[in-house]
Amino acid sequence: MWKTGITKLEQDKILIHGYSLVELMGSCSFGDVVLLMATGKMPYLHQGKLMEAILVSCCDQGPLPPSTNATRFVASCGVPLQAAVAAGILGFGEYHGGAIESCARILQESVSSVKHESAEEVAAQIITEFSDKKKRIPGFGHAYADVDPRAVKLLDLARKMIAPHPHIDLLVATEKKLQNDKGPRLAANINGAVAAVISDLDIDWRMGKGIFIISRSLGLIMHALEEMKLGKPYKKLSMEAVEYIGPEEREVPMRLEPS
Repeated sequence: MWKTGITKLEQDKILIHGYSLVELMGSCSFGDVVLLMATGKMPYLHQGKLMEAILVSCCDQGPLPPSTNATRFVASCGVPLQAAVAAGILGFGEYHGGAIESCARILQESVSSVKHESAEEVAAQIITEFSDKKKRIPGFGHAYADVDPRAVKLLDLARKMIAPHPHIDLLVATEKKLQNDKGPRLAANINGAVAAVISDLDIDWRMGKGIFIISRSLGLIMHALEEMKLGKPYKKLSMEAVEYIGPEEREVPMRLEPS
């Protein structure tokens, strides 16, 4: 038997965490419902609008990310739309799409220490821990820009819409310490900003990748459709894009039958 506390289906009624889906359709935004389903609680005031800002911020990043590459390659093979989009989603992992989850976990597991120490002291401990392990802290730095404008905007919106925001405060303290120690390019990126905001919205860190999937699926759908409409069938790499590093041609040795 399946057990669920999310949705109750009756003959003429659907309840989401106890709220009528029909009533939600007339009174809630999609951001509200994402928060409701993620936390089990009806969001307050501007929280749903803040969630929508998160979903907009991650919806697409052009054709460069590997997930979009995968989607467009598979779309060129003549498959159904959902197969191409699924190919992209399967590319979300530790190195692509996983930083929100990883950063949120760090913030959520560390923020309780702020009750006994300052955010700056906890930030220094996080940095030292990762430095000792020679690991990069997820959620900071950007491949193409010194400062991620999406992160700046989202954090600005969040400060105006929710209070208190201890996870954002810890993120900012970590950002300042990193920049002072290692340079300005280690500003918080959109992954770090989303991680802090969803944490202050009381969303479990395990939902981090789920939030990214909800958002980026829109971009993958549009890239798949564009490839189906404008691209040539069977997209492939050119021979010039492949470097062979194996042995040169050699003779196949004579193989004797076992005696």
